[in-house]
Amino acid sequence: MGLLMGEARAVLKWADGKMIKNEVDMQVLHLLGPKLEADLEKKFKVAKARLEETDRRTAKDVVENGETADQTLSLMEQLRGEALKFHKPGENYKTP
Repeated sequence: MGLLMGEARAVLKWADGKMIKNEVDMQVLHLLGPKLEADLEKKFKVAKARLEETDRRTAKDVVENGETADQTLSLMEQLRGEALKFHKPGENYKTP
Protein backbone atom coordinates (compact mmCIF):
# COMPACT_ATOMS: atom_id res chain seq x y z
CA MET A 1 0.00 0.00 0.00
CA GLY A 2 2.86 2.37 0.77
CA LEU A 3 4.29 2.10 -2.72
CA LEU A 4 0.91 2.80 -4.29
CA MET A 5 0.36 5.80 -2.03
CA GLY A 6 3.83 7.14 -2.80
CA GLU A 7 3.33 6.91 -6.54
CA ALA A 8 -0.12 8.49 -6.35
CA ARG A 9 1.14 11.39 -4.24
CA ALA A 10 4.07 11.95 -6.63
CA VAL A 11 1.73 12.18 -9.61
CA LEU A 12 -1.05 14.11 -7.85
CA LYS A 13 0.96 16.66 -5.87
CA TRP A 14 -1.99 19.05 -5.65
CA ALA A 15 -4.44 16.47 -4.25
CA ASP A 16 -5.33 15.98 -0.60
CA GLY A 17 -3.48 13.01 0.94
CA LYS A 18 -6.52 11.80 2.86
CA MET A 19 -8.61 11.73 -0.30
CA ILE A 20 -5.88 9.83 -2.16
CA LYS A 21 -5.67 7.26 0.63
CA ASN A 22 -9.42 6.73 0.65
CA GLU A 23 -9.51 6.27 -3.13
CA VAL A 24 -6.55 3.87 -3.16
CA ASP A 25 -8.11 1.84 -0.33
CA MET A 26 -11.42 1.65 -2.18
CA GLN A 27 -9.79 0.52 -5.43
CA VAL A 28 -7.64 -2.11 -3.69
CA LEU A 29 -10.70 -3.40 -1.82
CA HIS A 30 -12.61 -3.60 -5.10
CA LEU A 31 -9.70 -5.37 -6.80
CA LEU A 32 -8.84 -7.88 -4.05
CA GLY A 33 -12.15 -8.18 -2.25
CA PRO A 34 -12.79 -8.10 1.49
CA LYS A 35 -10.55 -9.94 3.94
CA LEU A 36 -11.62 -13.43 4.85
CA GLU A 37 -11.22 -15.19 8.17
CA ALA A 38 -8.35 -17.17 6.67
CA ASP A 39 -6.51 -13.89 6.00
CA LEU A 40 -6.87 -12.79 9.61
CA GLU A 41 -5.53 -16.02 11.15
CA LYS A 42 -2.01 -15.91 12.54
CA LYS A 43 0.36 -18.29 10.87
CA PHE A 44 2.67 -19.95 13.34
CA LYS A 45 6.28 -20.49 12.43
CA VAL A 46 7.72 -23.94 12.64
CA ALA A 47 10.11 -24.21 15.59
CA LYS A 48 11.87 -27.14 13.96
CA ALA A 49 13.39 -24.89 11.29
CA ARG A 50 14.85 -22.63 13.96
CA LEU A 51 16.47 -25.56 15.76
CA GLU A 52 18.17 -26.70 12.58
CA GLU A 53 19.44 -23.17 11.99
CA THR A 54 20.96 -22.97 15.48
CA ASP A 55 22.60 -26.36 14.97
CA ARG A 56 24.24 -25.05 11.81
CA ARG A 57 25.46 -21.97 13.64
CA THR A 58 27.00 -23.96 16.48
CA ALA A 59 28.68 -26.31 14.03
CA LYS A 60 30.09 -23.31 12.20
CA ASP A 61 31.33 -21.76 15.45
CA VAL A 62 33.12 -24.93 16.52
CA VAL A 63 35.65 -24.79 13.72
CA GLU A 64 36.43 -21.28 12.60
CA ASN A 65 39.74 -20.40 10.97
CA GLY A 66 41.08 -23.84 11.83
CA GLU A 67 40.61 -23.35 15.59
CA THR A 68 37.93 -24.71 17.83
CA ALA A 69 35.66 -22.32 19.69
CA ASP A 70 37.31 -23.26 23.01
CA GLN A 71 40.70 -21.97 21.82
CA THR A 72 39.44 -18.56 20.74
CA LEU A 73 39.19 -15.82 23.35
CA SER A 74 36.39 -13.35 23.67
CA LEU A 75 37.05 -9.71 22.86
CA MET A 76 37.06 -8.75 26.54
CA GLU A 77 39.59 -11.46 27.35
CA GLN A 78 41.83 -10.29 24.51
CA LEU A 79 41.64 -6.66 25.63
CA ARG A 80 42.24 -7.62 29.25
CA GLY A 81 45.50 -9.28 28.19
CA GLU A 82 46.57 -6.19 26.25
CA ALA A 83 45.69 -3.89 29.16
CA LEU A 84 48.17 -5.70 31.40
CA LYS A 85 51.00 -4.57 29.10
CA PHE A 86 50.39 -0.87 29.86
CA HIS A 87 52.81 0.88 32.18
CA LYS A 88 51.83 2.43 35.46
CA PRO A 89 51.78 6.23 35.73
CA GLY A 90 55.33 7.53 36.05
CA GLU A 91 56.95 4.41 34.54
CA ASN A 92 56.83 5.49 30.90
CA TYR A 93 60.54 4.79 30.40
CA LYS A 94 59.96 1.03 30.96
CA THR A 95 57.56 0.63 28.02
CA PRO A 96 59.20 -1.47 25.25
